[in-house]
Amino acid sequence: MTVATPCSAGISARHPLAPLTVAEAGTAAKLALAATGDGARLVYITLAEPEKADVLGWDGTPLPRAALAVTYERAARTVWMVTVSLDQNAVTAKVPVPGARPPIMMEEFTATGDRIRDTATRRAGAPVEPGHP
Repeated sequence: MTVATPCSAGISARHPLAPLTVAEAGTAAKLALAATGDGARLVYITLAEPEKADVLGWDGTPLPRAALAVTYERAARTVWMVTVSLDQNAVTAKVPVPGARPPIMMEEFTATGDRIRDTATRRAGAPVEPGHP
């Protein structure tokens, strides 16, 4: 959303709480995954909201934008919360979340279905064809 206010003297910017654009989400995802290592998976990404006082005092001029990404490093079994500055194109914080587990990912969901189907097929005595639905 673009808003021009009387205080902005013709300057317009996206509202500070506007959702991430596709480009912003893509940039943040790349940086967050690079920061958490090979094989990391992106679990969730959203806008890292600015301070409430900044939003309430917003006069239409651009405020710094940041994204919060949750990634899962499977090899280390570690969930990370990664903050990415969209203005600097850089990771500004990377915090492990001890004991946390991500929700089931789509690849795990489909792999589980494949295993169940294969097991049922074996029990029925039929040969299992890899990749067959």
